[in-house]
Amino acid sequence: MSPTVRKAPEWNDVTKELTPAQTVALTILGEAMPGSLDAMRDVGAVIRNRLALGRWGDSYKDVCLAPWQFSTWREAGGRKNYERIMRHARILLDPTQARAEDVIEAIWVAEGIMTGMLRDSVSGATHYYAPLAMVPKGKVPSWAKHQTPVKAAHGHVFFTGIS
Repeated sequence: MSPTVRKAPEWNDVTKELTPAQTVALTILGEAMPGSLDAMRDVGAVIRNRLALGRWGDSYKDVCLAPWQFSTWREAGGRKNYERIMRHARILLDPTQARAEDVIEAIWVAEGIMTGMLRDSVSGATHYYAPLAMVPKGKVPSWAKHQTPVKAAHGHVFFTGIS
């Protein structure tokens, strides 16, 4: 039995209608932005590694929407990015709308992560941060201080063993 996942207060009800693959894709898109397929795969691998540990929920959707974990799903994590992801979410839920190329790629990566077709590209990492996105510049999250990263790529620094 997994712990009850409570939602952050800013979340839009649109997340209830998203499929697990859509939720993973939008998380990947928002977190890896601006990202290459490799950056998207790395973020997706972190999501899968978190699911395997079970600390953030027992489904891909629970892991992505776990409170205070992925800034994509919170306005406080970056209003422009949050609004962009919400627009993409509404488009995904409307079958008459065309999908942007980056959304199509993110869905492809999400499906590869969820089916196991894409390998773990982050050596088991369950945490990361983007140094250029930190406010103020140069800030290091408290959980990352004195930790050794397992990978640094695509504007992100990845870690294992964070409790």
